[in-house]
Amino acid sequence: MTDARARLERAALAGLIASCAFSTGVAGSAWIAPLALAAAVLGPRLGGPGVVRMMRGPRMAGDFLVAGTVVFGLIWTLYPVVPEENLRRIAVPLTLALASLALAGLAASREFPPARTLLPSALSMLVLGGLLQAPGPRFPACLVAAALCTSAYALCDRRANDRREILPRLAALAGFVAAVALLGIGVARFLPWAQPLVENATFSLIAEGPSSGYAGFSETSRLGDIEELALSRKVVLRAFTDTPQRLRGKVYTRFDGRAWALEPAVSGTELPLVDARALPPPLPQFFEEVPGEVRGSEPVAASPALVRTRIVLATSEIPTLLAPMAPVLLGVAKTGVRLDAHGIFTAAPPGGAPLYAIANRYGGPVPGVPVLERTLQLPPSSDPRVAELARTLGGTDGSPEEKLKRTLYHLERCCRYSLKVPRPTTRDPVAGFLFETKRGYCEYFASAAALLLRLQGVPTRYVTGFNVRDESLVGSHYAVRESDAHAWIESYVPGTGWLEFDPTPSAQFAEVHDAARPGWLARAFERLFGLMSELSARARSGSFAASLRWAMRGMAPVALVAGTVMGLMLLRRVRWRTPAGAALPGDAIDPRVAQLLLRVDRELAKSGRPRPPSRAPLEYLEALPAEALPRPQRDALTGALACFYRARYGGEQPTQAELDGLLARLPA
Repeated sequence: MTDARARLERAALAGLIASCAFSTGVAGSAWIAPLALAAAVLGPRLGGPGVVRMMRGPRMAGDFLVAGTVVFGLIWTLYPVVPEENLRRIAVPLTLALASLALAGLAASREFPPARTLLPSALSMLVLGGLLQAPGPRFPACLVAAALCTSAYALCDRRANDRREILPRLAALAGFVAAVALLGIGVARFLPWAQPLVENATFSLIAEGPSSGYAGFSETSRLGDIEELALSRKVVLRAFTDTPQRLRGKVYTRFDGRAWALEPAVSGTELPLVDARALPPPLPQFFEEVPGEVRGSEPVAASPALVRTRIVLATSEIPTLLAPMAPVLLGVAKTGVRLDAHGIFTAAPPGGAPLYAIANRYGGPVPGVPVLERTLQLPPSSDPRVAELARTLGGTDGSPEEKLKRTLYHLERCCRYSLKVPRPTTRDPVAGFLFETKRGYCEYFASAAALLLRLQGVPTRYVTGFNVRDESLVGSHYAVRESDAHAWIESYVPGTGWLEFDPTPSAQFAEVHDAARPGWLARAFERLFGLMSELSARARSGSFAASLRWAMRGMAPVALVAGTVMGLMLLRRVRWRTPAGAALPGDAIDPRVAQLLLRVDRELAKSGRPRPPSRAPLEYLEALPAEALPRPQRDALTGALACFYRARYGGEQPTQAELDGLLARLPA
């Protein structure tokens, strides 16, 4: 290879490093260009076995650094575990580390092939630039420059002596650049755009027809509009608790016979701040793990044992702070938190929080006096058969407990849970469900129970939220999906308070919902996604430092094992350092020495004596009969193999004149 070709190759590699570093847009990235130029100029003078020994440790550490950058880029596009402003702070030392590794690889490219260290570290900076997306045309221009420099390197590569090798190498490098660009740009831009489209298309295929839909949490509840429900497996939240409970989202009291409506305004009280350190154990430790402040609705000392639940939202579509019944304490990083008359948390501005914690009294009851005109309100008109059934179930002098028991038993015995609801002949959907179709989903069961109990004089309200079941347990948390959206009732019992009841038959509900239960592999991935979701929620709710401390506590065993393995690998490399005069590793030999073996194999193949891959070159050549090869050709092959063996296994680098002579006797 001529000196001009070598200089062009090193200039292309220096330009690749500079363009990839500049794509990140971090402070000081412009200074990497002159450093790359200096490494390209001074690199040929820094070669030798000393550089080979020095680069062993950094090269292996660089492998972990490059792999970590690419994996972090992929994870961050799906779960932004750190805020974008903190990502830019991390990008500065990460860019400097990657640039240093690339510059070291450029300086030692005489002994190390660039594809081993330099190219992965440089193109990892391109991945980082794709994540940061510097404003203006910086990143597209750097992407084009990196592609041009990589193509120039492929054309000038000293190992591509045969013209037939140039195009395949150029295609391979272009494919590598395209893959990195897709990871840095495509994943970050395409997946968020495509995910809702794919989900909507899937739901459309599952539930065809104008009156189809899929289960999910909504602020409106109207009967009779949807004849068939499809179950969505999308995770909306993750509940970390040892006692699964229903999570309340909305409470309705007004019913017009077809739809439940929210009250225009429900008075609420602002929750006072509570000193978490003064709470009885283990509540202080529980709320310390959640960013924000602790607020309380009643004195904790007067409450019995509380159930602790930590909620991590996986979507921003939930408009409220979901909570179990009878909440007592709330830890959240939001202001203006209030508790309305129905026990629903509201905040200013409205909306959910990525991460919050709740302590509640399990199963209620919730004390208070119901507003009778709201919780006993009846539709303007209804089917007379519904009122007749209510009189039959209520009896003449039954207690509220007996009315509740008979009503829920009747619904479980006479009606069946189903996602497909035939269209009734009557305009009253509750009457059609009770007397005609006798099939429906949770909204029908809850609406029918609420109406029947109100007709019997039992104050009842309609509640929607999510049903957290034992079957949703994944590792240490419950993965709550859109299909777990549910509706139930709360009835008032004098002398006790508001109690929670689910009219939907639990066995039938589980039979339908568990049919689409994910397999063991999907559940294993859900454990990892749960960890990433909580880390992302913590980073978005509080300080990055606190989130990092929490992550390190949870990942300490993994980090310890990984550190031990890495340390053993580094120790092994240090102990196996090459002493003076020993054999050099294969990637530290002059690439022209490797050409000797390739040309020997090519000559043997042309002579009709191809070497099997399982045979050593010199052993195979000596085993050939004398008449198999002409004497001059055999001598040329023997001399080339002797030079290769001395360089590869004896640690003796041949001179340039010797290599030129041997290669001249074995034409390409």
